Amino acid sequence: MTPIENMTQNGKKIFKYFSKGFSLTKKITSQEYDELIDQAVFPLYKKALKKTLLDSSECKRKPEMFFAPTSAKKSLGERHFKKGEDNVLRFIPIVVTIMNFTAHELVIYQCLFDPTTEVALNESTWTYFYKEIVSLETKQDSGEGEFLTPTKKMLYKIPVVNLFIKGKHKQFNVSQEFILTTRGSSKYKVRLSDFEILDEIGGEFETSDVEKTIKAIRSALRDKQR
Repeated sequence: MTPIENMTQNGKKIFKYFSKGFSLTKKITSQEYDELIDQAVFPLYKKALKKTLLDSSECKRKPEMFFAPTSAKKSLGERHFKKGEDNVLRFIPIVVTIMNFTAHELVIYQCLFDPTTEVALNESTWTYFYKEIVSLETKQDSGEGEFLTPTKKMLYKIPVVNLFIKGKHKQFNVSQEFILTTRGSSKYKVRLSDFEILDEIGGEFETSDVEKTIKAIRSALRDKQR
């Protein structure tokens, strides 16, 4: 967990949004949280240009940004999730993807962003010529298995007792991914959801920004073909 002394003032409010314990001060609402996140990520637009060696004059349309949760395996610390009043899941840290559009290329910047400290880690970049892009999609992988209630999860940790614990059989969506495929069959993927979190606290992951990004890329591809 990030030490509280390393957090920004807004970062402390963001972190407190996820706290489950009693607090003497009022927590921010989901709408206020979203506004603070928008403020925190805004400098990443300029950082994306710098990391990809682009000048804003080279970009032919406005950039697109979307968020995704990090996986438990790839997270550098604790993950926090909360279902908002609108049933949408908020989470930190955030996998931030920014796409810039030049005359001939789609230029992608991605990082693992901690909004409590406003630090971007694990930065990566990709560049794809429009003529090399053959498909864009969001894809859901499904599976099935047994799931335990919170009480059964506790009992399952007890030796011998766990032999008698049975979960409820479910079919489920393992994850949803954004996938960009090129002529050489290389793929750029972003994992958009986390079923374990959905199973634990419910809610839904917001994907409207991903859909907006796909529309923007398709529009850029059409413009290039004219």
